[in-house]
Amino acid sequence: MRWRQVVWGIGGVAALAALVPASLPAVVRARADNPIWRGMRLAQRHGCFNCHAAPHAVELANPGSPFGTVPSYAGGNLMMYVERAAEAQEWIRDGHTRALRAKPEEWARYRSQLLQMPAFGALLDGEEIAALAAYVVAADGFVVPEAEPARTGWEIARSHCLGCHNVAGAGGLPNPASPFGYVPGLWGPDHRDLVRDTAELREWIETGSSARVAGWPLATWFWRRQRLRMPAYGDHLSASQVEALVAYVRWLGETEGGSRAAAGAAGGP
Repeated sequence: MRWRQVVWGIGGVAALAALVPASLPAVVRARADNPIWRGMRLAQRHGCFNCHAAPHAVELANPGSPFGTVPSYAGGNLMMYVERAAEAQEWIRDGHTRALRAKPEEWARYRSQLLQMPAFGALLDGEEIAALAAYVVAADGFVVPEAEPARTGWEIARSHCLGCHNVAGAGGLPNPASPFGYVPGLWGPDHRDLVRDTAELREWIETGSSARVAGWPLATWFWRRQRLRMPAYGDHLSASQVEALVAYVRWLGETEGGSRAAAGAAGGP
């Protein structure tokens, strides 16, 4: 009988582990959710990427517009359309800003261009508009650290980290077969669970793992199954670059992915 208990025990653990991605995502997502991640989902749901994505690095043509294209959500484009982060909400809610409408020549040119920004005020509530604006501001890099070494850390993260950890380290991008089905953020509750202190953050960056987290039940089993795995950058980044990344991740935590900094920047609400 003992061998049956062993078999059933192993099978039970495996079955429980297999159920985790199916049974916990809603609870875990609710805990780790944040406005930037929520804004990304809203952008997907409401067709924003249909125009604002830039497939093959080519923006959608927009004859008659000042720059000839619909701006993508990247590359510093937002500064050409707003003076402060709060105006991103006006674009989403009204399809334009008050400042644009107050300039007769620019307003007339905007109204004559082929593609115009839809107004989502009748479809989205204030919280949804704020979340979508938070994503747009974060994706654009409108607000980034000004002080070193966090500024350098942001530049390194753009090349090495944010493709998986999402814009502004907000997390939430899919990772099939991982414990919760998504890549965790670089700030928020998932990050606090996985990264206890600065030393452990360095360990994650340099080795792609954490000895403490690796000791959790089923951790190794999940790490073998998940499609995306944390790379080890110890042989690819210098000590000063690692410290710059650490400083940037700290900045993300202090500003909630830059959202607090964006709210206070240039007259934001």
